[in-house]
Amino acid sequence: MHPIYRYLPQGDIRLLTLHPGDALATLSCTLQSTPLESAPDYEAVSYAWGSGDLSDTLTVFSNPDPTSDHASSSGGVAITPHVTALLRSLRRAAEPRVLWIDAICINQADISERSVQVLQMREIYTRALHVIIWLGLATEDGSSDLAFTFLKEMAMHRKYCGRHNWIGGQRLGSDTSSECGRGALVEASFDELDDEGHADDEDDQTAPDTSTDEDDTEATSRSSQAYPLDWDTDAHLGRVQQAELYRSKIDLARDLFQKWVDPIAWKLSDKYNYYIVSGYWNPLKRWRQNQAWEKARVAWDANNKASHIAFGYPILYQNEMDVFFQERYQDAWAAVDQLLYRQWWSRTWVVQEVWSASDKAILQCGQRTIKWKTFQKAMSYEEAWDDMGNTIKESKDARIGLWGQLKRRYGLAIHLCKMRLIDSKLSDLLWNTWDRDAQDPRDKVFAVLGLVSKNEGLLKPDYGKTTRRVFCEAARDIIRTEDSLDILLAAGGPRFGCDGGTLPSWVPDWRKEANEARPVLFVNRAHRLSPYVSNSMDMLVINEHGYSACGDEKAIAWFGNDIATLHTHAVLIDEVGSVGAPQGPGPATAGLIIDDACSMASAAFAGGTPSWWEKKQTDDLQGLVKSVLCAGAPGEKTDCEVIENVMPLRRFFVNQREKRLCIGPSSTRPGDKVFIVAGCNFPIILRETADPDGEMGMFELVGEAYVHGIMAGEAIEKMKTPTWWERLAWWLPPKEVKWCEIVIR
Repeated sequence: MHPIYRYLPQGDIRLLTLHPGDALATLSCTLQSTPLESAPDYEAVSYAWGSGDLSDTLTVFSNPDPTSDHASSSGGVAITPHVTALLRSLRRAAEPRVLWIDAICINQADISERSVQVLQMREIYTRALHVIIWLGLATEDGSSDLAFTFLKEMAMHRKYCGRHNWIGGQRLGSDTSSECGRGALVEASFDELDDEGHADDEDDQTAPDTSTDEDDTEATSRSSQAYPLDWDTDAHLGRVQQAELYRSKIDLARDLFQKWVDPIAWKLSDKYNYYIVSGYWNPLKRWRQNQAWEKARVAWDANNKASHIAFGYPILYQNEMDVFFQERYQDAWAAVDQLLYRQWWSRTWVVQEVWSASDKAILQCGQRTIKWKTFQKAMSYEEAWDDMGNTIKESKDARIGLWGQLKRRYGLAIHLCKMRLIDSKLSDLLWNTWDRDAQDPRDKVFAVLGLVSKNEGLLKPDYGKTTRRVFCEAARDIIRTEDSLDILLAAGGPRFGCDGGTLPSWVPDWRKEANEARPVLFVNRAHRLSPYVSNSMDMLVINEHGYSACGDEKAIAWFGNDIATLHTHAVLIDEVGSVGAPQGPGPATAGLIIDDACSMASAAFAGGTPSWWEKKQTDDLQGLVKSVLCAGAPGEKTDCEVIENVMPLRRFFVNQREKRLCIGPSSTRPGDKVFIVAGCNFPIILRETADPDGEMGMFELVGEAYVHGIMAGEAIEKMKTPTWWERLAWWLPPKEVKWCEIVIR
């Protein structure tokens, strides 16, 4: 064991006291263990580890006795240059600072200690006085400072537009120069800038104040030149203060009503899996939207192409952020793009760190800071995301070439802001963090275990286990504790090697590269909470896939030795017949896919229209094919957009016997079996393989399938429907599905 690391009793943590010093002084600190429950005030740090190059050394003193003033030198700890820069940014000039930094406070060489400390991570970040989110050093060109300034402006604009949307028929201004620079005024009139009664500029006190007034003036000047401001601060605050006079008792009544409604809304959202946000009643806004609502309802009723999706009413919104989606803010948006491109945003661990911190988190880049609450307000424009994209396209913004990357960057940030899945199921958390990075693949599971509401029966962090073992145990425990086999929908696809050997086909590979090699999930509207749809994430909306191919049949599963095989109950529906061209990972061409599918459907129906096609007077073959190709991805604007989103890495196919039109993974081939598995809401495609003795009878999972006409449980219901003579035999028990046991390896 390293000489500075001593055994940690159960429930204890180490705290790092960073010694004060100027910018050029050698870094040094003291490590001291303490029970977490009675720990002194400390700040936890969330950061990206950077490269694994341990080229720097931190001088560490060990003081095991908290009552002793004597600290004995114990040598140095190897750290990365990234951690060195972090410590220099957080160090204060004249007073020590107590921190918790995992790279130093946990003995990384002790596997047992790492496993125990990971179990306490959520509590460590929850108990912290602040959580410092360190994004890295400031950029030399000032773009990171500009990004922080712009984020604060958007946050202030959003806040006041939300509270005082219309006063005298005029919208309030959006200037945030009071929030954007250092040295901003902090007066009583600024109390409203922060929900806790403090100006957001007080965030800057968390960083050492090494700037001069001249630097502040210059920084503010650069920011002002980068993009124009619509209102000066005094005018903005004057309007706000004047608005407060009109709020009085009416607004107090609204606040009381909101406090009464919120708990009910949250209970409903937890029980029924939909989200309610009841805003203040605004007669002017309602009057403005009457005609729009009526038009939207008519359009919604006319849209029956996604009838298998359960959604609430379409969302209309007052786009309060449209003022920022203009060409004059192009430099500011480019600065935000670069800020969100930093490694921290894509880490898996940050989900637990930020969600545990809640309102105590503070973003820091170099010496500039903003509160996480401020960042959340600035990023609350997902309802207007399509408007932002259209603005970029219409203005021929240079960013349009990076639009795909930008969507992912902003999506990761917006997902962090939402904090929707805290205390959720393990499967939901794994699905939602699938496209995040982790240097150690096992952390894809360990990093979210602390956020699970009920983790009885789930695996515990153990860095002594291989990646294969961790992923297999996670899949097993999800099936056992959630009483569902929907986790199979995340399995299948390419099988990459990992520590411990290749994963069984039924076990999802939660690494980011595995996610990128498989098609978009059919259920991504239910599990991934994508913000890139036309409806709001904040308003009344039910995001569920609406499929129940297995009806109300319950999951039945058990496992073979070493969790290598899954034994379950299933029923064979059909075999794969003819298949269309496999689609690659790149953008799909909807027109070619539709033409190919129509040709295949025409050939399949040459002997007559299949009985399952309930053809309406307005239906034609192309309409049927489009409805199949659109399966599972509502919300986009046109059929072509839906198809281009669904079909990459998939292929169209027709079943052998019933000639049903289907979609499956691009690796689907003729002869594959289509099964319905008890407890799985989608049909799955299995390929028969030989067991270790060479006997056929085992299966490998290819992937999930969309089979038109049986996604609502019709096939299962048909099997349970008695014949006329069975109805006459009233003494017989109800007819049940004849399940067979299958083994998936």
